Amino acid sequence: MLSVRRGTFGFIDTSGGKLVGDQKLECELTVKGGRVVWDLNGRAHPLWTDVRAGSQ
Repeated sequence: MLSVRRGTFGFIDTSGGKLVGDQKLECELTVKGGRVVWDLNGRAHPLWTDVRAGSQ
């Protein structure tokens, strides 16, 4: 899963030149072999309050 971040970012090309942009793609979630292997913001996990309520 990708998200678009807005801001000021530098991008380097293959010749070593820099291009400045105002948005970039950022990986939020990666699934490999049916399993989540990267979860930047906890999107694949239940809310803390739901986990806590289930343990009582």
